[in-house]
Amino acid sequence: MFSFSTILFSFTIFAIFTFLSFSSATPRQIQVPGSILIGGLFPIHESSRNTSGSTLCGRIKADQGVQRM
Repeated sequence: MFSFSTILFSFTIFAIFTFLSFSSATPRQIQVPGSILIGGLFPIHESSRNTSGSTLCGRIKADQGVQRM
């Protein structure tokens, strides 16, 4: 289908263009003054009904069980 020399030539041309595109590219950056605010919503569990000191969680509160942060 393709000869070895055709594949080698194609790979060489690809490698040269790839090298030239990365070596001549000037770095671009954007700086925006200010702060970043990260928030989220977290599900709140009911108290565990196990009183033996276990660290198991209770059910997730379906009503009013989301805390914002």
